[in-house]
Amino acid sequence: MRKKTAVEFINFNQPGGCFRLSPGGIEMKQSYLFVKYDLFLDAIVRYMSKGYYYYCVLTLPEKKKEFWGKTDHKIIEKYHIEKSKDQRYRLKKKGYALYSYLRYEGMGVILQTDGFIPEDINHDDNFNDIRNKPLFVRVTDLSSFFVYMRKGKHISIRMTDEMYNKIKEKAANVASTTKKKYLIDEFRKLYHLPSKRSGIIRQIRILATYFVKLARSNGIKIKKEELLERRILSPKKSFK
Repeated sequence: MRKKTAVEFINFNQPGGCFRLSPGGIEMKQSYLFVKYDLFLDAIVRYMSKGYYYYCVLTLPEKKKEFWGKTDHKIIEKYHIEKSKDQRYRLKKKGYALYSYLRYEGMGVILQTDGFIPEDINHDDNFNDIRNKPLFVRVTDLSSFFVYMRKGKHISIRMTDEMYNKIKEKAANVASTTKKKYLIDEFRKLYHLPSKRSGIIRQIRILATYFVKLARSNGIKIKKEELLERRILSPKKSFK
């Protein structure tokens, strides 16, 4: 009988586009593997908002994709990540640092809170502090984001300048067709972004103004209200 690998014990029935690996048939306590990048980013934001300020980015080589599951489990065992809620509570109360791990495709992120490093953990990876350095996340050649701390308080997400400028370039090409529907459709592609976060919201609002100016310069009559959803258009709504 062929020996099963850890990757074969996959439970796809987890909410939110993530699932658990169950090596040896034992279901793990934490969902860490994401199949959608926006949910991966959102999970990073949630953890960092709870005090997991330190991060270490790991790039898993594509040519060794079949071993990614083994790498995950090595990290989880190394940092003793598989702990119950009660175990984490007791460690935090004693002043120890807590760890978590998230992965989307070939990008893994180890997260850590403030606290003493347990003696049985070999803390030899390079960690950065989100309070001092934004976390760069590249999804595709065209899509990339920064997770950052806003005003020293809120964790948010924004598009990189590279991605932002590519959107503007594409918009200029579409506007040159003088087709109003094409321009609106191009703008609405932005709603596939993780737009619950303030950084993305602000960029979308600024881009709406840019799209309207482009439209007018190309003889297209369009209003900002035709581009923006009500939840983003309204200045009364607060986004974290």
